[in-house]
Amino acid sequence: MDGTSYILMDFWASWCGACIESIPIIQDIRQKYAGSGLKIIGVNCWEKDVQNGLEAIERESITWPVIITSKDEDVQKFGVSAIPTFILISPEGKMLERCEGSRELEDKLATYFIL
Repeated sequence: MDGTSYILMDFWASWCGACIESIPIIQDIRQKYAGSGLKIIGVNCWEKDVQNGLEAIERESITWPVIITSKDEDVQKFGVSAIPTFILISPEGKMLERCEGSRELEDKLATYFIL
């Protein structure tokens, strides 16, 4: 953490239809809040084959950094039990918000950022 940026973590998998459907929403959010100090980090998890995640990154034109993990404990550290899950982290490293699914994500982000 650089101490100045909010981080939105997106936990997803290539086989998760709702995860793939949320990618354009994340792309819009990234563009909308780019000047507000919001950074996106994807966390590709629960893949049977890492290659599936890599192919999805390319196919879906994901341009933000993505961590690929096959370790369930990495995901459990964040309390993620379903995907897609989004976690907003403050510049100080505090977990501010958690959303399962992308429906309420925009509303929650709007409480932290003034455009």
